[in-house]
Amino acid sequence: MKTRLQGNMPGIFSRGPTEGGETWEADRRVAPVTKWQADPQVQVATDGTVFVVWLDGPDWTSRLTKSRDHGVTWTPSIAVAPALRWTDHPWLVVSPDGEDVYIGLNSDDSYFVSSHDSGATFSAPIRTSHTPGHWWDHNGGAIAPDGTVYFVVINFFLNYRGVSEINVISSHDRGATWQPTVVAVSQAPPGCASAEGCEYGFLSSTAGRAVDATGKILVRYNGGNGLTGHQHLWVTTSMDGVTWTLAVRVSKLGAEATNG
Repeated sequence: MKTRLQGNMPGIFSRGPTEGGETWEADRRVAPVTKWQADPQVQVATDGTVFVVWLDGPDWTSRLTKSRDHGVTWTPSIAVAPALRWTDHPWLVVSPDGEDVYIGLNSDDSYFVSSHDSGATFSAPIRTSHTPGHWWDHNGGAIAPDGTVYFVVINFFLNYRGVSEINVISSHDRGATWQPTVVAVSQAPPGCASAEGCEYGFLSSTAGRAVDATGKILVRYNGGNGLTGHQHLWVTTSMDGVTWTLAVRVSKLGAEATNG
């Protein structure tokens, strides 16, 4: 799955393997392009159904489609949060059976929508932040064996010049309610003016997450403590999404590089 220019319009395309991955089929367009498409996220249910959500222009609409034949054909896409005037950075979580679909996205503040009919319809957006002057960037999600859903979301100042919060936002009731927990904080990122075209904020925090078979959650993030000006990689874990271990630095102390 990738974003690729066709003519002068970037669109979302899929490509499937043949011969065990030794060769690949031609690109297939996932959905018609009006102006542009970007930020595709992919999840696959255990029966092989492929779910894709992406950002669709010109109106910055988060849309979802799915394929039951390994990407040969795709269902007509639907807007997952039409009540929001615009959205950004949708992230996708799908239950193993493909029935429960959760999408975290932002319209500066953080929102979630959920579906319990395999993505045919979605709930109204649930807002989980109310912080003027900030934007909440969803960085991914995962579902635990008991069905609890976790998204890792970073709360930035709009201009990135201030402390950012790494949050885990979880739902224990299939998306009916969501609970945010601050896992860590990071000082403002270093600049990158030495690299041509690199705007301030490019080196700000990002995060990833995983959940194992026991329900243990791991969050990996890059953040700065304000002492060296560099960002380092950190790891913390939790069994409930509320209480977290002391973060362990996994990048080299004193490294001149900024990690992200």
